[in-house]
Amino acid sequence: MGLSGVNSASAQDRTAFGHELLAEHHEISIALSAAPPAVSKNAAVWVLRREGFVQAREGSNGFSCLVQRGNTDVDVLAPTCFDAEASETIMHVQLLQGRLWAEGKTASEVDKAVAAAFASGDLRPPTRGSVGYMMSSAQSLGEVGSWHPHMMIYAPYVTAQDIGANLSDPKNPVRVLNPGRPDARIIVIVADWVDPVEVTTSTSQRSGQ
Repeated sequence: MGLSGVNSASAQDRTAFGHELLAEHHEISIALSAAPPAVSKNAAVWVLRREGFVQAREGSNGFSCLVQRGNTDVDVLAPTCFDAEASETIMHVQLLQGRLWAEGKTASEVDKAVAAAFASGDLRPPTRGSVGYMMSSAQSLGEVGSWHPHMMIYAPYVTAQDIGANLSDPKNPVRVLNPGRPDARIIVIVADWVDPVEVTTSTSQRSGQ
């Protein structure tokens, strides 16, 4: 995975639950690069630590950014910026997963706990249209690597058949992830990546004003 100028190799660590830890300033840069700077510059940021995800920076625009990790593939790095509604709903799936990993739960136990949390109401799907940005060039989604810059439109319980998403059609820019589940989302491919260096430069210029 190329981090486009954000070098984490010397800072990386592996926790007891197998996921990679990054130096905080690196992880913040990567997380913020999930969305265009106009969106992410005033977003809250969460980072993964041994106890799970912790908030590293307050925000002022309702957005929250973090580098999501995979439940079954510990090498996944999926920078995401959530809008206000998704920050209060879908993002909490990842926060719960982080706590459970820190407790030493297996991937299967985590999946069952997430399903139980939705069933009990401890987790809830969005109550209105909401989005997440995944446009970082530091994206590494397991076997597919840096797949495409894209946006996620959270649509509880939607299926590919509902919206005509055809995975076998290379010209169809729409996909569905987690079909039929409360955390289902429509994936829409967008044109351009955001590089962590852009975010670092933008943040430095802003702090110097």
